[in-house]
Amino acid sequence: MYTLKNKEVFWDFALCEKNNGITIKNHRPVRKNTVISLNKPWEGEHGGYHSLVKIGDTYRIYYRAAGYNAGPEQVESGYHSMFCVAESTDGKTFTRPKLGLFEYNGSKDNNIIFAVEGKNVDNFSVYYDENPDCPADAKFKALTSTAPNGAKFKLAYYKSADGYKFEYIDVLPIEGAFDSLNLTIWVSEKNKYRIYFRNFHTIDGADIPVGNHDDTSIRDIRYVESEDFVSWTEPKRIAFTDGKENIQYYTSGITKYPDTDMYFGVPVRYVDRVNDAVNYKHLPKLDGFRERLIKREGRGGTAVTDCTLIFSRDGYTFERSGEAFCTPGIENNENWIYGDCYFARGLFETESDFPYEPSELSFYKSHGYRHRPVDIVRFTLRRDGFRSWHTDANEGYILTKPVTIDGEEITVNFATSAFGCLNIIICDLDGNPIDGYDSTNLFGDSVCRPVEFEKPISALHGTEVRLKISMCECDLYSVTVK
Repeated sequence: MYTLKNKEVFWDFALCEKNNGITIKNHRPVRKNTVISLNKPWEGEHGGYHSLVKIGDTYRIYYRAAGYNAGPEQVESGYHSMFCVAESTDGKTFTRPKLGLFEYNGSKDNNIIFAVEGKNVDNFSVYYDENPDCPADAKFKALTSTAPNGAKFKLAYYKSADGYKFEYIDVLPIEGAFDSLNLTIWVSEKNKYRIYFRNFHTIDGADIPVGNHDDTSIRDIRYVESEDFVSWTEPKRIAFTDGKENIQYYTSGITKYPDTDMYFGVPVRYVDRVNDAVNYKHLPKLDGFRERLIKREGRGGTAVTDCTLIFSRDGYTFERSGEAFCTPGIENNENWIYGDCYFARGLFETESDFPYEPSELSFYKSHGYRHRPVDIVRFTLRRDGFRSWHTDANEGYILTKPVTIDGEEITVNFATSAFGCLNIIICDLDGNPIDGYDSTNLFGDSVCRPVEFEKPISALHGTEVRLKISMCECDLYSVTVK
């Protein structure tokens, strides 16, 4: 028996018992604005691997600041890589706090929060711990790859009380590749921590020993769990419901979706289009950078990236959206390159740009990656709006599995045309309408429309029921029970 409480997002058919004409519709985010340009001397064209944290009324983006002095006749010659933080009061424009923690070119007038003298820092993920028993001095947790004495990559753990000054704690006893953004999450229902990270397997599905991968290896996503952030389980590969194991994911971005039990991520999909080389002469020239990159690196110039949506109800087995969540976009002389569509891990809820409209979800990704100082660009999506149950002008309906309703009020996040409608009827287990629980036809476009019945839903507490949800020219994104 499933209990409807809090928020139920309609990204899959998990609640569906009978479906007559309802489909799943994917929705793509809308590009809005550049929130900050990484044009300071310590930043540069390899800015990325962002982590999002909101503390009180302050939005933070942690990001890699990496510059490589790409002159007109060269590709790249690395000279620095560290991590910084930018802050905002609205999630739309960000500024650099002057932290004075690390020196760069003789000055501490910068926003650098992590650097290792003499070494480039590839990744450094920051997570604000939601464990209620977490000590105050470890509320911020960070993971970064490290290679002690030139050995294979290990995963180093740092902690912080304020998210600015991080203290090294230990190398975690976990085997993996770790040359991507390694992600921590607190799983409250299991009272455990979970880390998602990258590894490799063969095209036949066999695990590859750490450090033995090559250009034929398939990138995958692994996880480990711990009750104390000290002892960890053996790594396991996440599964996908479609059974496809050879889609290359460079990152995962996995985190919890707010106010639900759902996990989601927008991982980068990697594909080398070397066999379609006829396209390169027509793609953005990037001021000659693409040709120089192909000549020097091969796949570094022939590969392209986008990202897709993955989501899960347990964090172990994921579904995919089946198409890109975001593509490189219309050709503009700065895209369609290996490095497009690297979104920050997580999201922020931000106010709409238009009066009287509800808040929306903001996502952030790099633009201009590898060939000029990066811009961090904001994209938005309707609340709960990754996917929706959808109908066109032909009416459809779903009869749900048995559920109980734990609350006093139901609201829906839905959108219809002027012609369309949404109707919810609470039925008994045989699918017969229960007297007094027909919403009649709803129309409009709202993220929190109350569903009104003649009788209170509190009278049904503890009773197994089914919902018959009928739709016409409608998208239903979520139901919330309060």
